[in-house]
Formats: sequence, C-alpha cells, structure tokens
Amino acid sequence: MDAADEQRFREFVAARSPALMRLGFLLTGGDQHAAEDLVQSTLAKLAAKWRRVDAPEAYARQIMYRQQVSWWRASGRRGEVVQPNLPEGAGVGTVRSTAHRSLARLRQIAPELAQELEVAR
Repeated sequence: MDAADEQRFREFVAARSPALMRLGFLLTGGDQHAAEDLVQSTLAKLAAKWRRVDAPEAYARQIMYRQQVSWWRASGRRGEVVQPNLPEGAGVGTVRSTAHRSLARLRQIAPELAQELEVAR
C-alpha cells in the first residue's frame, strides 16, 4: 500500500468506524468486545485488499457478515455456552491453597524474608 492508499484507508477508517461498530454491535448480539474484535479483523482484511476494492464499505460489511457467521458456526461446533455468572458453589480455593503453599515454601527457602512476609499480611 503506497502513501496515498494508506491515507485514503485511514480516512475511510476515521469516517466509517462508528457505522461499522454499530453493525458489529448488532451482529454480535450487543457484545461490545466481540464487536470490536469483528471490526478490527474486518479492517485488517480490508487493508490487505484495499487497492482492489471499488466499494470499501460494502466490502467491509460483507466481510463482517461472513466473519460473524463463521464465528457462530465455530462456537456451535465447540458447544460453548456463555454464562453471565459463576455457578453456585464455585470458589477460588485452588488459588488460595496454591498461594498458601507458595508462601510456606518461600519462608523455608528464605527465612530472612519471613518477617517481611508477616508484615505484608
């Protein structure tokens, strides 16, 4: 991409990003992060073919639709289920016990740090 093409691409991105984000938001069911990912991957694909594209917004929308359909199909194969909250009874016991064992081992290896570790509690 030469300097003129790069400038036109930057102008397109600046002008059309809000509209593409709105479309991404709709396509992803209101997931802001997924919409941002969708727009970013779309713009990367568009940049790669920028010189050959006659109607960049139409091409970008087509990329977005096809990319989202691919993600839907892939998530269906994985059987991924998105949960808004952790299930009941889910705790962070593993993290707590690992931290406890790590601190105990550190006290064994470096007894001079034991006093500092106690103050940090």
